[in-house]
Amino acid sequence: MGQHSSHDPVKSSKMPKHNPYADDPTVWNDWVPKFGNDKSRGLAEWKTPSEKDVQTVTRQLGRIPQGIWEVATRCPSGHPQTIRVYPLKMDRKSKRRLPHPTHFWLSCRAIVSQIGVLERAGGCIRAKKWLLADEKRQAEYKKNHMEYAATRWNSLKTEDAPYVANLPSSLTTRLKFSGIGGAINWDNCKCLHQIYAHHLVSGNNVLGSWIESNCTIKVCTGSE
Repeated sequence: MGQHSSHDPVKSSKMPKHNPYADDPTVWNDWVPKFGNDKSRGLAEWKTPSEKDVQTVTRQLGRIPQGIWEVATRCPSGHPQTIRVYPLKMDRKSKRRLPHPTHFWLSCRAIVSQIGVLERAGGCIRAKKWLLADEKRQAEYKKNHMEYAATRWNSLKTEDAPYVANLPSSLTTRLKFSGIGGAINWDNCKCLHQIYAHHLVSGNNVLGSWIESNCTIKVCTGSE
């Protein structure tokens, strides 16, 4: 199922299943310095989107994104291509801010549509088979998940540090150890849209490259 099904990019907060990486805190201590820990990149500095971008993204997604977000990349014509979403969002039921693991969201409707065709043609299954057929690819994809998780963690505002520190361990685990799109099983390829969103932002997602090799992504120069 593609990312544009029935939920908002800043609106879903289901509890994850157990992540084996959470058993070894040394793994986290090892990968954070390597991925996304350069504060000079300004990850924790969030730019308020312009009114034009708010209107465009609302049309693209079919709803107004909730919580804090900003435009991450743009198509050649200048409209938002991907958005970056804050790692915490307000839960309507509990009235608490809870972890939101989907950090990057594909918004350009033209690209969403093209990848949707690949997904409906069995792209997720094919991508997983391709990934698991080579250990080097698996290692690269693990790094992609690590980068995603560390970037998300380092995107938290300084003033939210005390709040996050007091969250139950199950929730901080979700912020630290869930991978691309909140993935718990890092060998799965459940949503090519979210994988490609990360690729557009990072430029180095191994499955993002596979998507481009198996789906002719036409450069979007007009329609949003």
